[in-house]
Amino acid sequence: MKKVLLLIFAGLLVASCGTSYSSYQDWTSGIYAKGYKYSSEARSLNNINSSQHAGWGASAYSQSEANQIALQYCNKNFYSCVIYKEGYTNVYEQRQREKAEAEERQLISNIKDKAIAECKEIGFSEGSTEFADCNLKLSTLYKEEALEQKKLEAAEEQAEAAARQARAAEAQAKAAQQQAAAAAWRNNQQMMQKGMDMVTGRCTLGIDC
Repeated sequence: MKKVLLLIFAGLLVASCGTSYSSYQDWTSGIYAKGYKYSSEARSLNNINSSQHAGWGASAYSQSEANQIALQYCNKNFYSCVIYKEGYTNVYEQRQREKAEAEERQLISNIKDKAIAECKEIGFSEGSTEFADCNLKLSTLYKEEALEQKKLEAAEEQAEAAARQARAAEAQAKAAQQQAAAAAWRNNQQMMQKGMDMVTGRCTLGIDC
């Protein structure tokens, strides 16, 4: 599928195809050379690893404007688009890492609090050998449970991602069918009109039809 981009020049939006650029990085270098300070790449969540399902945006004024342009054009041609890169920085992967790290820290904190609370509830005194042994065993158990839960969630997310891709492919195929049907209808109407023109003498086949 042809990759598309949207540029901003002197406050005007101009759409064009990215066929003259080998990659987003190549395009960004060219944009910066022309004096534009901000660039952005938005990708469809249905095909987040594919640069062919993307929209590009550039602005001389702000990163948020470049992001808005990229998202606008990506969503016009694909589905569920998010900002993937700002300039040369992969902000999508960066945010995913930060999110995973924050969730990991929160999970560990919750496990510690839960283990401590349960050991106290059992009756162990904090600071005793029994309490430390209880805390270690429960923390280990809850970490293993959390790991299994993450594996289950990852499998479910993979299944949902596959379903999203299938839905996107179905929608694109349906759109292509509708375009083909519309083109066929227009051709049929043109042929009918040409036939009527020949019947009424308005034109002669091979001469002015």
